[in-house]
Amino acid sequence: MLIATREDLIAGALTRAASVASEKWFADTVTAAGSAGDVRMVYHLDRLRRDPHFRSYWVQGMIPEFSSGAADLELGGEVRERRVLLRSSAGGAADESPTGALLGAVPEDAGFYRVWLRPSAEAARRLIEEKIFGAGSGAMVRGTAAPVVSEGGVAGSEANLETRIDEAAPPAEEHAGFRGVGAGEAMMEVESTRASDVFVGVDSALVLLAASNWDAAAVRSAFEDAEKSWWGASGRITVAVDGRWLVVGNSAGLVNSILSRRGRNGTGVSYAAGWRHSREFSGFERMTRLIDFPQIPPGSDDGGAREPMFFSENLASLGRALSRLESAEVVAHDSGSMLRETVVYRMGR
Repeated sequence: MLIATREDLIAGALTRAASVASEKWFADTVTAAGSAGDVRMVYHLDRLRRDPHFRSYWVQGMIPEFSSGAADLELGGEVRERRVLLRSSAGGAADESPTGALLGAVPEDAGFYRVWLRPSAEAARRLIEEKIFGAGSGAMVRGTAAPVVSEGGVAGSEANLETRIDEAAPPAEEHAGFRGVGAGEAMMEVESTRASDVFVGVDSALVLLAASNWDAAAVRSAFEDAEKSWWGASGRITVAVDGRWLVVGNSAGLVNSILSRRGRNGTGVSYAAGWRHSREFSGFERMTRLIDFPQIPPGSDDGGAREPMFFSENLASLGRALSRLESAEVVAHDSGSMLRETVVYRMGR
C-alpha cells in the first residue's frame, strides 16, 4: 500500500493547477485567433521569456504586457499573416475612428505611408523636424574616451593631448515653432520618390488631426518662424489648415493631393503602414547609388575586391530578389484585451 505524504499531495495539486493553467492559456489564445490558416503557431510568452535563448533577442523585451499569442499564415494569390497577442491584464478599448479619416486621404500613388492613433506631441514635433526640415533623427554622440599617449599623434585624433575634454558640450540648437504644434487624435506620414534627370528627391507630408479646430494663424506663424530659424527665410514648405486638419509638406502637389481626398473615410486602426515596392524600388536603388558613389574606392569596380555597399548593393540586391512583391501593408487593431495585426504581401507575376 502506498501512503501519500503531505509534500506529494501538494506537488500533485501544483502539477494539476499548472496543467489547467497551461490548457487555459492555450484555449484562450486559440479561441481569440479564430479559424486557422495554412500554417499556425501558438506561443506562451510568459514561459518563453524565462528561456535565456529567447531573452537574447531584444524585441521580446518590448512586449512585457502580452502573455500569449498566435500567428496564422495564409497562402494564396497574396500572402497574409494574421497575428493576435493577448494582454496579461485587459485595458480599455480606444476609439480608432480618427485614423480612418486619415487613411482615406492616402494618395493612390503614394509610395509609403504610416498612420498612428493618438501620438505624443513630442513625437509629432520630432517627425516634423526630420521629414519636413531634414533634421537628423538623433542627437550627436559625444565621445567620452580619454586620449592616450602615442608617438606621432595625428591632430584631431584621440592621441591629440591638446584637445580639452573637460568642457561642457554646447547646448543643442533650438528651432522655434514646434512648441505650439501639438499632436491631436491621429497622425499620418506620406512619402514618395521624385526623380529628375540627375537626382532623386523625396516628397514628404505629415497630417495631424486635432480634437478641435486648429488656430490657423498661430500654426502658420509657428512654421514661418521655424523656417527662418532653420534656413533664414520662409516659403520653402507648404502648410494647409482646414478645421481639424493640419497638412504640412515639402511638396505643394502632395499636400494638395491629400487635401483633395478628405471625406473618403477608411476603417479606423491603432496603427497602419504601407509600402508600394513596385513603385518605389527603382527610385530607392537610384538614390542610394548616387549617395554611395563617392565612397566607392577608385578602380574597385574594375576587378578590385571590396565590401559591397550596404544600401545600394546589399539592400538593393534583396529588393531585386523580391521583384515579385507589389506592395506590403500592416494593420493593427487594439481592443484593450488583445492586439490584432494583419500583414499582407501582394505579389505580381
